[in-house]
Amino acid sequence: MSLLMVCGFVAVAEGRRVSLVKPNATAKTFYCLYSTALHCAGDVSFPGEIWIYSPFNDVILPDNTVGFLVAKAYFPPGVPGEKILLEASHFMAVPGDPASETYELAIPDCVPPFVLGMGTVPSRPLTLADGTSRAFSVAVSDYVRDGKKTSMVQCVFEGSRTHWSRTPSPAVNSCVHFFGLMNGVAVNGGVSITLESIVLNVGVLEASNTASSQVTSKRRKLSAFVDRWVGILLCERFSQSHVQWCQGSCSEHGSCQRFWFCIVL
Repeated sequence: MSLLMVCGFVAVAEGRRVSLVKPNATAKTFYCLYSTALHCAGDVSFPGEIWIYSPFNDVILPDNTVGFLVAKAYFPPGVPGEKILLEASHFMAVPGDPASETYELAIPDCVPPFVLGMGTVPSRPLTLADGTSRAFSVAVSDYVRDGKKTSMVQCVFEGSRTHWSRTPSPAVNSCVHFFGLMNGVAVNGGVSITLESIVLNVGVLEASNTASSQVTSKRRKLSAFVDRWVGILLCERFSQSHVQWCQGSCSEHGSCQRFWFCIVL
C-alpha cells in the first residue's frame, strides 16, 4: 500500500521518441522522453525526466512548452545530482507559441509542484535547526518505468504554522498519507516537502459499535430505486434564504410559480 505522485506546471525540452517491447508482448510501445526541471519553493531546482506514452505518429512538443503534469515519481537518493524519474499519466500542454514573450502570461503563478504519497515511516522524527519545525522520513514505492522503485521523502511540519503544533508526529512503522509542496533538499539528502495535509495511521480500522444483528434487511449492490429522497420547493423569485423543504409552502410569495427538486441521499 504505497504511492508517490507529482502534480504541477512544468516546462519540457529535448523531446525524443523511444520504443520498446515489454515482457510477454510482441508489439512495440512508443513513448516520448522530455527533460524538465522541478522548481522548489526556495531557490533549489531538481532535474527530471518525463516519460509519456505517445502513439508513433504524435508530434513532439517544442522546447519550453509548459503543461500541467500528473505523474508517478521516483526520487533517487542522489538528487539533485540524479534526475527525478516521472512517468506521466496526464500532460496538458498550455496552448500557444512557447517562443513568444507573452506565452507564460496566462499560466497560474504556481511554480513548486505538489507531491502526493503514501508510505511507511521508518525512523523517529527530528527537530530542525529553527527549533520548532519537525521532519520525518517516509519510504514510498511505486511502479515507475516498468519496475517498482522505492523513494525516501522527508515531510516537514513547519513551525510557523501554529495548527501543526497540535498534530502528533507519526509513529515508527506506521503508514501515512501526505500531501505538500516540494521544498528542496532534505537534511540527510533527498527531497523535502512542506506538508499541507497528512493522514496518520492509514489502514488502521476503528472498531464499530453497531452489532451485525441489528441489520434487518439485505443490502443489494444494485437497486432499481433510490432509498429515499428530500424535496426542495423553490419559488420563482429564488433567493438563498427562500427554500421550503418537503410539504412547505411559499409563504413569502404565495402567488408565484413553484418548482420541486429531488435530492438523492
